[in-house]
Amino acid sequence: MDLSELRREGFNADHARVARRLDMRYQGQSYELSVPFTNGFRESFHREHAKAYGYAYPERPLEIVNLRLRLVIPTPKTRWRARKPGPALQSQEALLKTKAVWFETKPHPTGIYERQRLASGAVLRGPAVIVEYSATTLVPPDFMCKVDEHLNLILERSNRSDLHL
Repeated sequence: MDLSELRREGFNADHARVARRLDMRYQGQSYELSVPFTNGFRESFHREHAKAYGYAYPERPLEIVNLRLRLVIPTPKTRWRARKPGPALQSQEALLKTKAVWFETKPHPTGIYERQRLASGAVLRGPAVIVEYSATTLVPPDFMCKVDEHLNLILERSNRSDLHL
């Protein structure tokens, strides 16, 4: 296998692990088994079929449905840069609007926040809705949302005394 392109991209291709597999079945079946693509793939298929289904038909024709190739190259563990907490007003700057949102039996005034504007250290008390391009996060009335140093949203149930409803 030519790994020169990976080397040009900066990967250490000398440590690449390649796994080739076949998804196979007996001709006429509608389900497959995956076996390693080796010289003995036919025998492997019959053995795996017998393990999975209790029988094998070595005389029946086989079909290869898919050929799979998986390439794994170990890379150094990513070190995420921690961010310093932002200004206290940052969560208010992220507020887009307040809207009535129903929880259980009644509507509650709920802040709608823009995720990209929430800085490390920001704390929101539920109810809140945090919107971004690929997700929406709901913070229920009895929860708090904290933005950690890596900008993860950490939701925790509040103590009853913390609730502001």
